[in-house]
Amino acid sequence: ELDFIARGGFGQVFRARHKLDGELYAVKKIYLRYSNATGFMQSLTEVKMLAKLNHPNIVAYKAAWLEPIDPSQRSKHVFHNMNNHIIDSSSEKQDSSGGIVFETSDANESIISEVNDNLAIVKPKLSSDAISTWNSTQFSNCPQEWACLYIQMQLCHVTLRQLLDDRNHSFEPVKETHCLALFKKIVQGVEYIHSQGIVHHDIKPSNIFLSRDQQQVQVGDFGLACPLLAHNPEVAVIPSPAHVHRGQLGTKLYAAPEQLNGICTPKSDIYSLGIVLMELIQPFQTDMERSKVIGKLKAGNIPPELSEFFPTLVRVIKRCIYHSPSKRPTAHELLELLEDEDNSNSARIIAEQHETIQRQEREIRELKRLLSELSSSPTECFSPSSQFL
Repeated sequence: ELDFIARGGFGQVFRARHKLDGELYAVKKIYLRYSNATGFMQSLTEVKMLAKLNHPNIVAYKAAWLEPIDPSQRSKHVFHNMNNHIIDSSSEKQDSSGGIVFETSDANESIISEVNDNLAIVKPKLSSDAISTWNSTQFSNCPQEWACLYIQMQLCHVTLRQLLDDRNHSFEPVKETHCLALFKKIVQGVEYIHSQGIVHHDIKPSNIFLSRDQQQVQVGDFGLACPLLAHNPEVAVIPSPAHVHRGQLGTKLYAAPEQLNGICTPKSDIYSLGIVLMELIQPFQTDMERSKVIGKLKAGNIPPELSEFFPTLVRVIKRCIYHSPSKRPTAHELLELLEDEDNSNSARIIAEQHETIQRQEREIRELKRLLSELSSSPTECFSPSSQFL
């Protein structure tokens, strides 16, 4: 373990060097408390589920394991570790979705993450057998009711949050085609996790990761993700279409109205995507300005300059941020909408270019006519010496 990177509502992340391969990784620590070994094993359910994800626009866990914490070392490992949030089976057992509920907060709280600005965390793919387990006999040799869940992740340097901040501070112009291309890749990742019965529940720029050339875009940090569908044998059956957690989930600024009431639904991710799209095309100079504009957006007020300069993308944003989840598109429908808007935008660009070419051709013909008239008109030759003859 080298140094501290980030602290959020469901764990801390440290930069670490692997002793075998010598590579640097980010390791997330999540402290758990259960009354028996079975509870600890259940904590791996969601990690196993997320480890099975395989998509170019999704980042997944590389490795994860549980380490028992001796009661005598509790203070050193838990309470001294910068106000870690502890997952306690006695308080969360009734609310568990079959995996790990990383955070439950009071009605007026939002999850705040403190992140080293120079580092971002990306979770590359692993197979489910990369997760360490042990049997209850081995576990019972120590009087544990505490353990630490370690999640090994790839260390990366660029998030969409950092990219947007750099663009805004350098006053770079917003390129609509580039923003649309990035957003489509984000939606493709979200569509995939929804098809696997998972709701991310915390879509925001700091949870979206990019390569340095911005060609690879991935959705990551599934700390708040919850399983919805029963087709996955690793996940507990949830009969209702929306699973309710105690307290609000996600980041308040990007959360859908129903999400603030603890309701888990794929349409909540769509709402958050609408806010992310707005940030892609609307530069902000301060966090206060960003918060105010997003607050107005959630009330249905879109900046008029966006409607003027980006009418096609504004139509998409409006579809995403309906207060009623039933009026929002699914991730698949959103992709189709983006394709339609992209095709419409391409047709508009082609028409504008065709009009520009026609205008330039008219100007060229007019210039040729003027040159022809000048060349055909008689010219008087003037000789200075002729005045004295």
